[in-house]
Amino acid sequence: MGHTFGVKCAKCEYKFEAVIGHGMAWCDFFASDPYTNTPYYLEYIEDEKILEDICHILQNEENVRAHVIDEIGYSHGLMQYHCVKCGRLHNKCYFKLVFTDGSYEPKYYCDCCENKLIKVNLENYIKLKWHCPLCGQNKLVNDPDAQRIYFD
Repeated sequence: MGHTFGVKCAKCEYKFEAVIGHGMAWCDFFASDPYTNTPYYLEYIEDEKILEDICHILQNEENVRAHVIDEIGYSHGLMQYHCVKCGRLHNKCYFKLVFTDGSYEPKYYCDCCENKLIKVNLENYIKLKWHCPLCGQNKLVNDPDAQRIYFD
C-alpha cells in the first residue's frame, strides 16, 4: 500500500507532493513485468550508477544462489529525501539489498546542487520545522488542498 500527501510553505508558494510506500508491483522488487519482461525496479530508479550497482550484485552467482538477495521485506518503497544544502525535498525509491557479502542501499544526490541526499520521515520533517527551500522560513505545513491518493 502507498499514499500521497502534500506539504506547503505557509509563507510562499512552495509545494511538494510526497509519494510514500509501495504498490503491488513492489511485492517482488526484482520480478519482471510479464508484459514487458523488464524488472519492476527499472520503473522507479533513474540513476545509472545505482542501476549498475544492482546489475553487478545480481550478476554475482553466489548472491543469487544464496537466495538472500531478496530479503527486502518491507524496507523498500517510495520515500522522501532531503538536501541539507539547498533544502529541497525529493521522492526517491528506497530499498536495501542484503546479500552474501554485505548490503547495499542507494545513495542519491540533489538534482539542483548535487549534494548527497538524506532519507527523512516527512511527518518528522514538518514537526522539526525545517526551512522552506524557496523563502527560508520554517513554515512548512501539511497541505490540506493537495490531492490524497491511496494506491495498491
